[in-house]
Amino acid sequence: MRPPSEGGDMRKFTSTLRHPARIVHAHCDLPCGVYDPAQARIEAESVAKIQEKYQDAANQKKPSESEEDFKARCLVIKEERADMVKHHLWVLWTDYFKPEHLEAHANLHDLFWKATKLAGEAKHSSDPKVGQQLLGRQRLGRQGPAGLREMISATLTIGLVALSGKTIIGYAIARYAADSGEILNLAVAPEHRREGVAAHLIDALLEGLRSREVREVYLEVRESNGPARALYKDKGFTVAGMRRAYYRYPTEDALVLRLQLDGGA
Repeated sequence: MRPPSEGGDMRKFTSTLRHPARIVHAHCDLPCGVYDPAQARIEAESVAKIQEKYQDAANQKKPSESEEDFKARCLVIKEERADMVKHHLWVLWTDYFKPEHLEAHANLHDLFWKATKLAGEAKHSSDPKVGQQLLGRQRLGRQGPAGLREMISATLTIGLVALSGKTIIGYAIARYAADSGEILNLAVAPEHRREGVAAHLIDALLEGLRSREVREVYLEVRESNGPARALYKDKGFTVAGMRRAYYRYPTEDALVLRLQLDGGA
């Protein structure tokens, strides 16, 4: 785990993530100049949700249809959505990226190859875990390079990365002012979840905030995100409020959590 760093010190982190310097969008095969990676992410969310419904067919089906018919519909739609994930990714790969992107981001080919392979696996699988792996790869760094750069380069910001060898497997970003702090972003690569990475990131982030005389910390979490809520509860966070329709893709309320820090330096 790297120690907390502020502001521009986190630039190495963003370069390691290998995101292009521009926000790009995937749209169609025509040279229309509109590229939006959000479309691939939305299709990945659809795949994951359909896999969940497939496993719960008895409760999800309409009264007028059989469980077998419902499952058949799920499979057809899931395969279409998985193909769309691959389509949007490959439009980016074939139409947007140029040789200079490959020179600047050496693992770009590997990143897209793995993402499209996961989409292929999700197409042929009804296991929700496969869909979550695909969705996790779409979500890691979903703020986009501009959003991450804005958070990291701001003053009074703490940034952390978790490493496995030389590979970034997670990151956490917080900001603070006076005696109040806010956790802005926390992400862990899907293949390294349930290994305690998120818990270590939170502990180190809270220690960094505490050392800066922060007395209370806030964050938002999806109301449906049971594992994250359990983790934050274990760290001492309590519900302080709710923000209606705070999240998108899908739209969902956010719970505002608060933690009182003791022993601020």
